Amino acid sequence: MVDPHERLERRFPNASMITAIAAGIISISALGVSLYEAYLMRLESRAAVLPILESWSSYGSEGFGINVANKGIGPALIRSVQLFRDGTAAGSWADVYGDMLEGGMPRFSMAMITGNVMMPGEIVAAIQVEPGEAATHLWRNSERVSMKICYCSVYEDCWTQSLDNVRAGIPRTEEAAQCEVVEQGRF
Repeated sequence: MVDPHERLERRFPNASMITAIAAGIISISALGVSLYEAYLMRLESRAAVLPILESWSSYGSEGFGINVANKGIGPALIRSVQLFRDGTAAGSWADVYGDMLEGGMPRFSMAMITGNVMMPGEIVAAIQVEPGEAATHLWRNSERVSMKICYCSVYEDCWTQSLDNVRAGIPRTEEAAQCEVVEQGRF
C-alpha cells in the first residue's frame, strides 16, 4: 500500500512551495485591506467633526445684523475674522460703518467671534443694529462691506469663508493650509 503523502508528493512535487506562496499572497492582501480600512476610518473620523460656517446679513423688524452660524456637525475653531469696506481692512465696526452715518454709530450689540469655538447649530450675531433709520442706511450701504472668516476643525483642517458683499449674502468657502493671525481688528 502506498502512503497518501507520497502519492501527493509525486503528483505535486512543490506543494509546500505553492502553499507558502499562497500564504504570502493572502498576507499581503490582508495588509493592503487593513491599510485601506485605516485610511477610510481616518476620513470618516474627520468627516464626523466637520464644521461648516455660513454667514449672512439680515434686515427687518429686528434692525440690521450680520450673523454667523455653524451648520456642520463638528465645532468650528474661529482663528480670525476680518472686515473690509471698499476693499480696505477695517479695525472696528466704527471703521466699517461709522462714517456712513451723520451721527456716528447708533446703538448696537456685537459679539467677539475670533478665538471662540462655535458648536454645531450655534448662531452668533456678529453685529446687530437696532431698528430705525440708521439700520436702513447701513443695510443700503452694506454692499460696500465684506467679511472674511478663517476657521479650523479639531483636526486642524482649515477653511476661509469670504462674504464679498454683505448685502448680497453669498459666501464662498475655500480650503486653507492654515489660518493667519490678523493683527488689525478683532471681531
